[in-house]
Order: sequence, then C-alpha cells, then structure tokens
Amino acid sequence: MFNKFWKAGVASAMVLVSSLAAATPIAFIPPNDPTGYIGSTHSNDAWSMGRGIGFRVTTQETISSIGVYVDLINTELRWGVYTVDSLGNDISKLETLASGSSVVTTNGLEWIDFRVPDVVLNEYWNYLIEFSFDGESNQNFYYYNRDESWDQGIYRSLDGEALGRFESTIWCRRSGS
Repeated sequence: MFNKFWKAGVASAMVLVSSLAAATPIAFIPPNDPTGYIGSTHSNDAWSMGRGIGFRVTTQETISSIGVYVDLINTELRWGVYTVDSLGNDISKLETLASGSSVVTTNGLEWIDFRVPDVVLNEYWNYLIEFSFDGESNQNFYYYNRDESWDQGIYRSLDGEALGRFESTIWCRRSGS
C-alpha cells in the first residue's frame, strides 16, 4: 500500500504519494482554475472558523502528513483530519482521525507541513482536511472552483470547505515533505 503525505492549503491542495523509495507530490487543483490567486492580504477570511478540502477515496489509502500554503508570522496554526457526514452543505464532523497545532512563521507564501500518525482513509467514506488560525495572515491564496467539485486520481468529489459548508472558493493545499 502507498503512504500518502498530505498538504492542504488555503487555495491549492496537494498530496504526496510515496512508494518505498520516493515521494511524489499530488496537487489538488481544480481544472476550472489551474492558476489560483491571492484573495486577500492582512485578513483572516474565516480561517478562524476553519477552511479545508473534502473528498472521498476509491481505494484505501494511508496518509502520514498534511500541509497548507499560507503566509503567517508567529501564528498558531491548527489542523485536523476528520470523517464527515456528507460532502454537501451544512456538514458535521463525525470523528477526529488526527489533529494538532504549531506556532509557525513563513517567509512569504510557503507550504507548512505537519506529520500525522498514519491515518487510514477507507473507500467511499467522506473526509475533511481542515486548517484554522486566529488573527490575520499576510496573504491568503485560493482557487476559485465555482462551486464545482472534481475528481482527481483516486480522489472523488474534491471541494473546498469553509464555515462547515462545501462550496465556492477552495483553499486546498499540496502534500509533501
């Protein structure tokens, strides 16, 4: 089985897939906005309430890290991997599979990676990778997916999440180390 390294971020999402020898990043990027944009500066943009990406997998996978693409200075960044009841509006978190936090500082927009205990993602369950922080970031990067979920490899129904709803702007990030 392949290990997955995940990075989730404010607007771009990537996953690192590693075999026995090497890790290969997989970016979650919506096909209808492959470039993304800096959506705001010196703002929180509801990050204090959590932003993430939801999805399903078609085969069982194990992830061991996640990450987010942000521009922060001396800020506590919280993260979590959850099962959720649906990939629609007004979701509920069912189970916390892994969570943590760290005070971080970046030099501009950078990927911030977090090691997680191996988390097994089962076929056709609904998952959410979410990040949050209080205060303002220097820059917030997003993809605008026009509220259209997409499939990418074994990942199905990818969509950005904010305020407990899957819709609108994606904050997805990459994964890797």
